[in-house]
Amino acid sequence: MDNYNQLLLQQLAPYLRIHVSGEISADVVINIRKFIHLYDISHKVWDNSIIKNRLSSTKYIIELVEGDEKLPQREISSSNEHSNISPFNQSSPIFPNGILPHQWLSKYIEEIPFAYVSILKLPSDVADDVKLATVINELKKNCLKQSVKLIAIIVSSSPDPNEDDERINKLRQLTGLPRLVGLLYLHDSAATLARDTEILVSTLLSNLKSSAVDFYSNIKYKIEQRHKKYYSIPSTRLIDTQIELSPKFLETRNLIKIIIIDQFIAPHDLEPSLKLLEVAYQSLIDIMRDTFHSRIFDLDSISDHDLKLYFHFRSLIDMLAFHIVRGYFSTEEPLVALKKHRAHIANVLSVSEPEFSEVNNNWVSVQYEWLAELMKLVPSSIIASTHSKKKLKPNSGMIGFFGGIKFKEAYSFEVITNPGLVYLKSNEHLIPSEKMPTTRFNYLFKYKDKRDMVQHKIELLSDSIASLTPETQAHAEEEYFEALISYLNYLIAEEYYMLGALEEAISYYERSYKSISMKTSVSSVILQKLVQCYSSTKDPIKQVSSFLKLATLKPFFNIHQKYPIQGLFENSSEIAINNEVKLFKTSPLILNESLHQDTYLYDRYITQIKLTSVADLSVIKKLFEKDYSALINIKSIIVKFERSDSKKTKRNKKVKLIHDGQNNSSMISKIELKEGDESDTLIGTGNLFPNEENGLKIIQFSQTASISGSYHISSIRIESEVEFRNGDKHVIVNNSELHEFDEYSSSHHAELYNEANGIINKKQVRLNGRSGNTIRFLPLRPSVSVTMTDEDINCLILGEKISIPFRINFKHPKNQKINYKSISLSPKVKVIADQKDFDFASRITTQVNWDGLKDDEALDLHPLVESDSNEATESHQLNVSVHCPPNLLNSRVSERGSTIVIDLKTIVSEIADEDEDIEDSVYDTANYTLPIINSPFKCSYIISPRYRADAIDMPSPFILSPSDDGQGTSMPIATRLWQGSLVVSDLYKKYEDSNSSLRILDTEFSVKSRNPELKVVMVSSAFEKDGRIHQLFTVSSRSGFSHRNAPMVTSVSINWQRKDGLVNNFKSEDWEITLPLSDPRVLLVLDEDVKEAGKVKLTYILENPTPRIFTFTTQMDADDPSSTWDFSDVRNIVPVKQAAFPVLPFGRHFMEFYAKTSEAGEKIQLPTFKVYDVQYKVGLPTLSVSDNVAVKGSKLYWST
Repeated sequence: MDNYNQLLLQQLAPYLRIHVSGEISADVVINIRKFIHLYDISHKVWDNSIIKNRLSSTKYIIELVEGDEKLPQREISSSNEHSNISPFNQSSPIFPNGILPHQWLSKYIEEIPFAYVSILKLPSDVADDVKLATVINELKKNCLKQSVKLIAIIVSSSPDPNEDDERINKLRQLTGLPRLVGLLYLHDSAATLARDTEILVSTLLSNLKSSAVDFYSNIKYKIEQRHKKYYSIPSTRLIDTQIELSPKFLETRNLIKIIIIDQFIAPHDLEPSLKLLEVAYQSLIDIMRDTFHSRIFDLDSISDHDLKLYFHFRSLIDMLAFHIVRGYFSTEEPLVALKKHRAHIANVLSVSEPEFSEVNNNWVSVQYEWLAELMKLVPSSIIASTHSKKKLKPNSGMIGFFGGIKFKEAYSFEVITNPGLVYLKSNEHLIPSEKMPTTRFNYLFKYKDKRDMVQHKIELLSDSIASLTPETQAHAEEEYFEALISYLNYLIAEEYYMLGALEEAISYYERSYKSISMKTSVSSVILQKLVQCYSSTKDPIKQVSSFLKLATLKPFFNIHQKYPIQGLFENSSEIAINNEVKLFKTSPLILNESLHQDTYLYDRYITQIKLTSVADLSVIKKLFEKDYSALINIKSIIVKFERSDSKKTKRNKKVKLIHDGQNNSSMISKIELKEGDESDTLIGTGNLFPNEENGLKIIQFSQTASISGSYHISSIRIESEVEFRNGDKHVIVNNSELHEFDEYSSSHHAELYNEANGIINKKQVRLNGRSGNTIRFLPLRPSVSVTMTDEDINCLILGEKISIPFRINFKHPKNQKINYKSISLSPKVKVIADQKDFDFASRITTQVNWDGLKDDEALDLHPLVESDSNEATESHQLNVSVHCPPNLLNSRVSERGSTIVIDLKTIVSEIADEDEDIEDSVYDTANYTLPIINSPFKCSYIISPRYRADAIDMPSPFILSPSDDGQGTSMPIATRLWQGSLVVSDLYKKYEDSNSSLRILDTEFSVKSRNPELKVVMVSSAFEKDGRIHQLFTVSSRSGFSHRNAPMVTSVSINWQRKDGLVNNFKSEDWEITLPLSDPRVLLVLDEDVKEAGKVKLTYILENPTPRIFTFTTQMDADDPSSTWDFSDVRNIVPVKQAAFPVLPFGRHFMEFYAKTSEAGEKIQLPTFKVYDVQYKVGLPTLSVSDNVAVKGSKLYWST
């Protein structure tokens, strides 16, 4: 963009001038300059604040001036006078037919600000404040003359800023400047200066936006009124011009002014001004076509004035094109911007004469150059969007290609979307020639001679490369354009070669060659260029290196020139080329000698190197004028091994193979290794040269794995020599080529060569994804066996902690006693389940530890290893616990589907040097899979009523005793006795067999009421009877308040163990039940007659635990024909059918019946005794309180 006046390309924003008094301290100036810089876009053609759809702070063109300064005066002319830059002023540079000079832009970018900020020092003496106010008022007066807003910033260095408040307020009164955008205060304190300056600058510039809009809107209004004026045109008699000023000139002039001012008003949104820019641009093109093209170019000569005017118009057209392209980039329409640029070039060339092709090409080059520079400034995300899939749809009329897009419209054309390629396009249009153009129409042609132009081409190509490197290339999907960069380096080298700068040419030829990833015909062209350069600079080493490189490219090139060998090596008969030319291809492979996948210590392993010659010396012969002979000899091959596990320091010894031409010349050379003079080197001798027929050599040697770890062949260095001989003259070229390998590449298989009876065979070997040049030596696997000694443990129970006995055996290898730095047995347990039980299994937690050790701590096996015998055995207990949340456990009591896996692994660490970081080896040793029983027991819980005849559970309301529990209450407290009965089913016994069962050690019931007003008392300890576990408890009110029901929660805790096992605890789920507390009930007590079978005494107890009187009737179904019961016993006093009778509050009514049955059996149905509540008209069921009476449905049965 250096080809244009920078004022024409400046990104427009309101111009703000800041003056700093000479009294202000350096620290204040530094901080103000620092934070002002964040909002300053002066001398910039692009800043991201111009982007429309992005939130960014307002920025300005800011000029900061220090020292004494006067406010620039705006030019004030009378109504009859024209501006000094008007086409109607004879002293104007564009008189009489120009459009708009750059001085007009300078007026609003560099001279007249919309606001003037004066930074002044607060006097140390209060009496001087009036003088300061006078200075500010004088500034204010001068600013008002030019409609410029004044802002004063008062800087104070007083110790206490609060003391300045009154002075600042007084200054505001004296000057009439407001607080926010008039007179501001800044305290010069080292502790707060940076923070206060940042806040002041940010606040001030944010509040100045409206002032800027008002200032430039007023200018725009004045410009828009120009069409109402009549202009007087001075005489043009003294001006040699063929161009007449027309109204279209003036319309275009005013339109451009309005467009520029619009950008000052809305610098963040250029969309409204873009259409006007295009109108103004087209108007200038039309003027060029109608005025210049049709008149001037038809004349034999053109005046200096008209030529200057022609350049002026071209400059304005380029300026508007730049503003249009930048505007569409700012609205995030990059494709439109590129199309407008392409149209700009076509438009201008259409009004330019073809005989000026050299100048036109230069102009096109300049246009692509500024486009590339602008694209580098635009955010990469905007440029990258040009190749989005959304835009390049099949029916979009666009075809995307590498670095650009082709438009299939009325006229097919292409745009370049990559700035690096735009630079290349600019270079293509810059065509040097021996003779510079002589035409006077050399617009933007700045070159003195061909050399000057070539230098600029080199700059353009260098900029293209810089735009394509990975660090700066974000526009093309992060691709690294190796081939393109190689081509660009080649072009730069060609330019330098054209200039005769051979050193620079060689440098770029070499870069170009190195950038080529694959050897092709392009490589041969570059190498032959290098040979020419080396020959001219007399560099024999690099020249021979290029010869040898050409020898490796036989299929890709033709010889263009021959070179005499006599003058090539005059000063030397031996040349060393280190790591320059790769005359051979190498492919290493390391395998277990027995082809096993795993290789352990003391195993034999084989290393195979596939050596292929890639040099054809007959190619080099074509490069020389006379006959000669050439021979390649391999002197040695050095194979270097490195550890892949970088934490370790010890490595395998390197192998040095020495060529012996007298040795077997078979394609496969198997070489024996022996210790070399150096401690870290093994030596081997054999025929290393490839077979002459196929250029292939297979080198194999075997070694013993002595140190565990991961290794790879990191490099293979081949020392060779090439002898050139011509008669009695010869030259020996020593070549050292280094082939480096990494361990990260993976392969599916490799080829292992072998020879049998003179026949070469290849065997495919699986590598299982590893690289062929890597191998891992595993520590010798220790012989550790683990056996579970308790055969009765076939399952685990959730909630159980079990101690499992194991017998651990260690055995040394035959004839060798091995020591380890550490050897241990690590226990791990995990729970597995199918998909259905996955969520349940994931909630199960486990714990495991060896006896006497912490959880998951490995068992040290050193005592076994250090035993005197070759084999040693120990027994240890492994404690395993399996738990899960109780709510989850009890929901799956009867289910079984999860499995626990006990995995025992041996962890080995070898003995090594102190500075060596050892990697542990882990071996699978034993694995046991046991099913999990979700619960040891299945429990059923029953609560039934009980009766105590000798207890005062129903105290009389008419007898008060100080010892009563209900002391102090108005009513007695009724207590009811209940019996909880637990039926336990042994799930473990069902799973194992009838002979295996769990032993219940003790049982503890938990009975609680959800109502805190109720009291629950355990009457006795739990006891077992008839295969059930029972617990008696009472429920009563604490305060005497009557509760009809008692909500209860009960559970049971059982301590149990396996045979000779650990004691575990099982807690049942919580059972919830509601017990009646205040309802009347009927209880039955059955007493058997021990003397006579079939005779019983039935005692019915009618309870009323309320303070009310209830009335009942009763009836015994003694006359039922189907009944076998006889109630004819003379002792029966209570009639079988009673009329209504009362039951007093807190009373019991006893009814006894003696009866006999003729029925025999284990369960005999008892007669039905009906009790009817007369008042509530309901019947009361009979409840048994005897163990020998069971309830089944609504019937009672006597268990004989």
